[in-house]
Amino acid sequence: MKIRKILLYNFKNFRNETVIDFSDGITFLVGPNGYGKTTIFDAIELGLTGNLSRINKVTAENIVYNKPFFQNEIGQPVIIKLWLEKMNGDQLVIVRKLVNSSTDSSNLFAPLKSASQFMLFRQVEVSETNFSSIGNTSLEEITQSSIDAFLGINEKYEIEKIFNLFNYIQQEETTFFLKRTEQERGDSLSFLVKTDKVEKKIKDINTVTNVINRKISDLEGQLKNLKQQELSDVPYHRLFNHKEFVFDVETPFSIANLDKLLTYQNTLQNIIDFKKNFSIEEYSRKTERDKRKKDITGDRAINQVLYFSMLSPNILKSNSQWLWEKYSLDNPLLFEYVLLENYLKSYESVVHDCNRRKQLNTYLTNLSADITEMTEQSITYTQNDRLSGDFELLQIQVVKFQSLRNNASQVDKNLSELRQLRSNLGNKFDELRHRHIDENKCPFCNSQFQTFEELKQAYDSYKNYLTEISSQSSLQLQEAQLLLNERIQQLKQKIIDEINSLSIDVDKNLLDRLQELKNSYQSYSQNVEGFKTFIQSYTIMVPYELGRLEFKDYNQQHQLNWQEFQSKLVVDDDVYSLLDNNSLGNIKEELEVLREEFPELQFETYQLESSSYSKINMAMIDSRLLELKNAIYSAVDNNYAINENLIADSENIFPTYFQSKVEVLEDIRIGDLENKKLYLDRQHKLVQNQQLQDLSSQIETLRITVERLEEINTIYKEEVKQFKIDIVKKLRIPFFIYSAKMLQNYQQGMGIFLTHKKTTNSDSGKVAIIRFKSDTNNDHDVMNQLSTGQLAVVSLAFTLSLNTMFKLSDNLNFLMIDDPVQDMDAMNVLSFIEILRHGIIDKYQIILSTYSDFNALFMGYKFANSNSEVNIKYEKVSDLQG
Repeated sequence: MKIRKILLYNFKNFRNETVIDFSDGITFLVGPNGYGKTTIFDAIELGLTGNLSRINKVTAENIVYNKPFFQNEIGQPVIIKLWLEKMNGDQLVIVRKLVNSSTDSSNLFAPLKSASQFMLFRQVEVSETNFSSIGNTSLEEITQSSIDAFLGINEKYEIEKIFNLFNYIQQEETTFFLKRTEQERGDSLSFLVKTDKVEKKIKDINTVTNVINRKISDLEGQLKNLKQQELSDVPYHRLFNHKEFVFDVETPFSIANLDKLLTYQNTLQNIIDFKKNFSIEEYSRKTERDKRKKDITGDRAINQVLYFSMLSPNILKSNSQWLWEKYSLDNPLLFEYVLLENYLKSYESVVHDCNRRKQLNTYLTNLSADITEMTEQSITYTQNDRLSGDFELLQIQVVKFQSLRNNASQVDKNLSELRQLRSNLGNKFDELRHRHIDENKCPFCNSQFQTFEELKQAYDSYKNYLTEISSQSSLQLQEAQLLLNERIQQLKQKIIDEINSLSIDVDKNLLDRLQELKNSYQSYSQNVEGFKTFIQSYTIMVPYELGRLEFKDYNQQHQLNWQEFQSKLVVDDDVYSLLDNNSLGNIKEELEVLREEFPELQFETYQLESSSYSKINMAMIDSRLLELKNAIYSAVDNNYAINENLIADSENIFPTYFQSKVEVLEDIRIGDLENKKLYLDRQHKLVQNQQLQDLSSQIETLRITVERLEEINTIYKEEVKQFKIDIVKKLRIPFFIYSAKMLQNYQQGMGIFLTHKKTTNSDSGKVAIIRFKSDTNNDHDVMNQLSTGQLAVVSLAFTLSLNTMFKLSDNLNFLMIDDPVQDMDAMNVLSFIEILRHGIIDKYQIILSTYSDFNALFMGYKFANSNSEVNIKYEKVSDLQG
């Protein structure tokens, strides 16, 4: 796998879109310090791993910054693209994007946190053109594991862990590995032989072992406080059957509640003390007293007695007045029976007259129709009616008239209808004549006349004129019409006369009400006469005489009588419901019994008297009733005086353990309670002894477990240590050769020895210690002896050794070295080039940076001479930024 291209936008000092092409052989990034060589390496590391190892916590991460660490221009996104390509043609374009464009200060912009803000994508479709674009490209979210899988290390390694050992040598951290402690060096190489999982097991075993040891110490501390207890022989006996209490069960203790012994014993002692001090006699008196108070409070019969006592002046002032008032309020129909007495007595006549009047009015309506529309069938009447003969003659006359009219010409019909119309108008005029405003004007045409006689004469003259111009057929038709009108008028007059002869006239609403009252009259009839006499002292009620009566007039009078009756009552309506009128005799007797029981009470002082300006209402009664009951309660307390100290029960022992029952209290003996205390002590010691055995067993089991874990841990540690020693053995020969080649005439030796040190017992055998030695006779690490330039050579040699001996993946054959010659002298540089050109250049893609054009050209010249096929590319960093 090769790194083909990289794109930077708004990343650190690369503000504009910058694309860098890499050679599949060697690429030199050339430029002075500060122009962005290391920034390019940072971008490659960030793109591949999602992290930057060069970032450290120089400043606190919780400080507020004005922009993200990597951002050049505030408000613009930061974008890194990395184009990876395999020899088989597989490609992956990694896109890291930081889109937090907020200008608000935030601690999310701290260096380490800024790196975590990057989102990770892959570019779906890639070409030379769209790779260079920062927008309008199709992106798809991926995970870091997708990158590891493309690199061929998925499920084996993580690129973030191996990158700085195998693929990247940093400029200021060329001694990255060497500066670690001897123990940390071994830890850093654990991943090469995959001992990290085993080391996690070792760590977990240590954690579990520590927890178990702490548990053993805790259990041993508990064990010191326990000793084997002697047990007494006390049988189990249950005290309370109505409810189960913890101290009364057969096995009251477990390890969880051993501390409850004293609580249970105190409870039993309280019960014993209560039983010794409690007076059953006093309690019985208290029970009788409370029962009497409860009867007075809630007994409806006693409440009625007290109501009677308070209202007796009103109830007893007349033997029947209170009864009649309550009966009247409960039965307001009595008022209606008095007012409608005559109508109810003559109910059949009322119904007859109403029905006959209705029938006669129907006849009048039918007879008022136009005679030209009358037929034999339209003249309807009831058979055997007193007017049947008249209706039969009228039918004959109608038939004759319709026959002549059907045979007459249209002119004759028109003359007949004209005469009929004038006749109707004349009749109407006669009816209204006495109410006519001006008798000198014609009511039909409004013509002016001197006198009414002149008007009548003109009217008759026109009538004679109509007669003269009529034909014989027309005269016959007019004659028949005249006779029919006369017959109708005669019949209508008979009907009107009969209507006027009917003496009773009520509307439908009143007739319906009479029907309702008639149906329920039987249940009230025996009391109506008495009510008529009683009610006259409250309101004058006179029965209506038979005649014309409308419901609204009657109802108005009825409401007036009802309201006047209510206004003269001395108590509110709802007060009457307090007493049962049928039991007044018994209530009076019970009041006398109450007087005898409480002779000290003056019941008369609680009586309520009405006044002229206010009625007795429920509020007054409730208030007086409360006063009376309180007085009775005080009297009850005096009659049942008790010593409260003899029945004191501040802890509710009597209801809780004895159900407030005297017989239950007497059944349980004090001796049984004392034995229960002894039984509790025995059960407590029994559980203690069991706990002692359990603790001893647990401690033994845990000790065996710790021994076994330590045995397993020793095996794991030894295996891990041996694996790490094997790594050192594999690395030491190539490392010695590389370091000797680059150091050359190093005055203390020809090369650096890579050794391991077996751990001592004091080291607990955790790891193998890796040490770099300059001399087999000198045990000190080179970190304390070599110069900075020499240490850089050692670090380079170690990285090259790792790449030579361990092939982690076919796709990781690239090496990035940031300005390797900056700390080397000329001899070291030449040796470094020789190593790369003979052992690395034909296998790896190499990206080098240097501040010197001369160094870049010199190294390129040497590489080209060693391998003419190698592709060498120079990138001038200052030109990349324009």
